[in-house]
Amino acid sequence: MVDFLEIKKLNKSVKDNRVLKNINLKIKKGEVVGMVGLNGSGKTTLLKCVLGFVNFDGEVLFYGKSKMYKVLQNNIGFLIENPNLYYSWTGIKNIKFWARFCNDFDYYYVKKLADIFELDLHKKVKKYSLGMKQKLGIIIALMNKPDFLILDEPFNALDINSVVNLRRLLLSMKETTIIISSHDIKELNKICDRLILMKKGEIVDIINSSDFSSDLEEKVIGNVVNV
Repeated sequence: MVDFLEIKKLNKSVKDNRVLKNINLKIKKGEVVGMVGLNGSGKTTLLKCVLGFVNFDGEVLFYGKSKMYKVLQNNIGFLIENPNLYYSWTGIKNIKFWARFCNDFDYYYVKKLADIFELDLHKKVKKYSLGMKQKLGIIIALMNKPDFLILDEPFNALDINSVVNLRRLLLSMKETTIIISSHDIKELNKICDRLILMKKGEIVDIINSSDFSSDLEEKVIGNVVNV
């Protein structure tokens, strides 16, 4: 069976600095993969390469093909770094703007997500707290029930209830292939099938869920810290 996503010999340089070095990775359909590494280890840059936001050397293949948006037909959700929001608009106006790029906009599903995260979509974003902006970014990423979901530090600024609710949502998305970059190893432990450990632009280890243990955090730290 062809893998959902295959990254082959991916390299990325910024001026004379190699920020990604010979990345090779395969991800199966419906798999949830966590990415862990120190700040500057290349996690976000790799996610941008996968989405086609930046140029790189190498290949990113979806079902063996290189044109992601043709293969997945825009059925993609993502939250990269900070949510890209219009602060003078309400939450729902931001959602309707991004809904133009979705195949099928379901207002009632969006309302359900807003209820889950207890977010007032009729308030202007400039009046949102940092956590509320994060919730809106997550709702925008999830609103088209994507086949492929990328979340970069999704737990940032979320309250405890929202962290739990996001975890439950992600665990319920059985057919969705998910990549999550996060420093929250305890949450990744509860969600992911595998952890990809990155250090200085390289994948240094891959840990399967069958090998997760009570000392997972110590194992991860031991692999990714700069020594």
